Amino acid sequence: MDTISSLYVPIGVALAVVVLFAYCFSNVKDKVSQGTLKEIYGNPAAKNHIRVANGGAGPTGVIRALSDAFLKERSDLNLSIGWVQSISKDSLSNIKDNFTQIALTYDPQLEKEMVQNGQAKNYKYIFNDHFLLLGPKNHKSIKPTKGIASREVVLSTFVQISKIIGEKGKPSYVTRDDGSGTHAKELSIWEKAGVSIPPSNDSWFYRMPADKPRFPADCLRLSLEWGSFCLVDRGTFLMNAEAQKNMDIYLQGGEDENDILLNPCHALVTAVQSNLTPFATEFVNFMASEKGQSIIKTFGIDKPSNLLKIPLYTPV
Repeated sequence: MDTISSLYVPIGVALAVVVLFAYCFSNVKDKVSQGTLKEIYGNPAAKNHIRVANGGAGPTGVIRALSDAFLKERSDLNLSIGWVQSISKDSLSNIKDNFTQIALTYDPQLEKEMVQNGQAKNYKYIFNDHFLLLGPKNHKSIKPTKGIASREVVLSTFVQISKIIGEKGKPSYVTRDDGSGTHAKELSIWEKAGVSIPPSNDSWFYRMPADKPRFPADCLRLSLEWGSFCLVDRGTFLMNAEAQKNMDIYLQGGEDENDILLNPCHALVTAVQSNLTPFATEFVNFMASEKGQSIIKTFGIDKPSNLLKIPLYTPV
């Protein structure tokens, strides 16, 4: 083979991989009813492709860490794993019709309903995240609660927030208002606290608009900019060094299953049977296994953004 001809072989292979990679992305984008394919782990040219739908754990990197470990252990599967970013209710919708094969979600009530209705299976408890009430440093009327906040303290603090005006003319509280697991938790707390939230934005309450991104990191950045309070998961907070420097943790919960600020994450596999079902089931089983839990136990401690040097999540 002459020199010029030999150049076409690696170029051709590279182009084939690029085309297949683009196909993987475009194919998923066409099929996913809600959400965006953000990343693919493993070889994009692999024969088999499964997709995991999740909102908040993807940006922290824990889905990548679990995927990489699984793919390394089971390199014989000829598999790649894609992460589709979508809030919990949309993630559950995506597995209902096999648009994605796995959902990692934070809405136990909806999850159990899907399993009971035969729309999902292989229901596994994967990790605990934890809701934090964050706010500006040294607020003049609300003080951070040291240690684990009781249910009574959580509810009374939310009542206090509803009675104050935010700093510099900004609202005192920012909500994603997106139907996510976090939004459902907020609504539950406001209701239990006896607070009627305003139907539209006003001097203390602000709903993020639907025409702009409103995932956890987006809400945290806006609250940091405005000096407002917000409810955010611990994993998202520990990925933002500026927030850790300039915001206080006003409320945090513990590990008790009845803790009002616990944010449990479960995995579900689509009930739609296909050639991808065994791969999805095996990956979920890996996440719940001792090996998967050991990754979760220390995940994120060494990230430069994590100034507190604590794990982003706790294993189950």
